[in-house]
Amino acid sequence: MSKWVKCSERMPGDFEDVLVSDGGNVEVMWWDCDGFWDCWAPRNSNIDTDDVTHWMPLPEPPSLV
Repeated sequence: MSKWVKCSERMPGDFEDVLVSDGGNVEVMWWDCDGFWDCWAPRNSNIDTDDVTHWMPLPEPPSLV
C-alpha cells in the first residue's frame, strides 16, 4: 500500500483522484491545474481544502477473479 505524502513535499498530478487528509478526516479529492483541491461534493466534505496536509494514491480495486 502507498504511504501518505506531505503536501509540502510534492503534490499529485493534475486531476488525479487521491485520498487526502487534514489529520482527522480522509476523503477523495483531486488537485486541479489551478493549484487547488477539489471534490464532487464540497458541501458534504468534512475537510476544508485549505486544511489538507497529506495525500496518497487510491488503492488498486479488488480483483473480481
